[in-house]
Amino acid sequence: MYVRQEIDICKETIAAIENYKNNYWAIGATYPTGEPDSFHNFFTERGLPIQAFMQGGDYDIGDASAYDVNIEILQNYMAQIYNQEIEACNTIVNQINEYKNNYWAIGATYPTGEPDSFHNFFIEHSLVIQPFMQGGDYDIGDASAYDINIEILQNYMQNLAG
Repeated sequence: MYVRQEIDICKETIAAIENYKNNYWAIGATYPTGEPDSFHNFFTERGLPIQAFMQGGDYDIGDASAYDVNIEILQNYMAQIYNQEIEACNTIVNQINEYKNNYWAIGATYPTGEPDSFHNFFIEHSLVIQPFMQGGDYDIGDASAYDINIEILQNYMQNLAG
């Protein structure tokens, strides 16, 4: 679950920033040289701007507002990836409902039973899909798969919020 992991890592980073804030430690730059630190690398890997703060050492960088600015940047980033994931899941739920209404195969491509885009979406999100296909080369599962897969996605979305 990439998104859940990313949100958890961001929460851990926010906690670390809070710790740095409480100790008035440099952030975004190492003391005393001003070289990029692990926070700088974390933000850069995600294409996020970072506000550096360091007092003393070879030179001063920024001010103490950097802690709160960086926390806000991460909170906005988490909200963005969460909203994108919820939107993607809701799109899949709507597609599953369309397939259900048309009694189309899900999780397996008709008539061969090869994995389809639903299968790939579930795998990419570390979710187990319940396939359904009637006819073709062979039958897979039953029509309850539609509702089971929707429930799996709804549970996944609820877990993201937690």
